[in-house]
This record gives sequence, C-alpha cells and structure tokens, in this order.
Amino acid sequence: MLSAPAFAGPHGIAGPSVGFGGILGDQGFVGGEYDFAAPPYFSWGPEAMVVFGGGVSVLGGVAARFYIVPDHDYLVQPYLPFGGGGFVGFPSGDGDTSGGGYLHFGGGIDFDIEAPVVPYVDMGGIVFFSDGTGADFKIELGVRFP
Repeated sequence: MLSAPAFAGPHGIAGPSVGFGGILGDQGFVGGEYDFAAPPYFSWGPEAMVVFGGGVSVLGGVAARFYIVPDHDYLVQPYLPFGGGGFVGFPSGDGDTSGGGYLHFGGGIDFDIEAPVVPYVDMGGIVFFSDGTGADFKIELGVRFP
C-alpha cells in the first residue's frame, strides 16, 4: 500500500514570528506574523507592525513568503517575502492622524539551525500610499517559532 509522502518543507514555514528592524532614514519597527504553510514552499498569514520615529504608525495586513529551495535539509532557506495592508499614523506634535495602505517586497533567508527557533533576516522595499506616496528600504531581523 502506498502512502502520501511526508511534507518536508522549511522548518520555519509555519507558526508565529517576531522581528525588529529599520526603515531607511530615521524609522524603526517591531512586528510579528502568524504564518500558515501551503506546502511545500509557500506560507502566508496576518502581520502587524508598529513603526516609530517622527511619530508612531500601526500597520496591519497580510504577509506571505515563497521559499526558493523548498527542502528542510539546507541550513540556509532563501525566500521572497511580500505583503500589504493598511496603516494609521500618529505624527508627533500636531495630534492629527493619517492613514493609507502599504506594500512590501524583497528577499530573505531563514537559518534552519535545528533549534527551537529559526532566525531570519530579510530586506527589501516598503511603499506607503496615502496623501503622498513614499518608498523606502527596510531591513528586518527576527526569529520564527515553528
């Protein structure tokens, strides 16, 4: 009797993750995701982020990762992250709020170190859509909890 092959995707493909980083210029952020696997090489789920520097913005949306090497036997697991959603900004000083949408995209690497956590680094672009559109470079470091 034949059985279906076991899913052998990247170790950090599903579960919660938390990261921090910077957006080119003078902004930093802390964020998290909860990802669901779509074997063997795709994951997606909700994301939330708090951006600070020149005020505070709260972002919420959906993020996804497409793994380029869908195999759990490699230490380095490259992927292409992308996502988007909406944001609300609270600029410092004037009390007015702003809002709009955002998209992000880039490249990243999970480090499958056979531990309870999977460290990762990703970088790329982030585009904000509101009264004026702005694009910046972002870099993020974090851990996934498979």
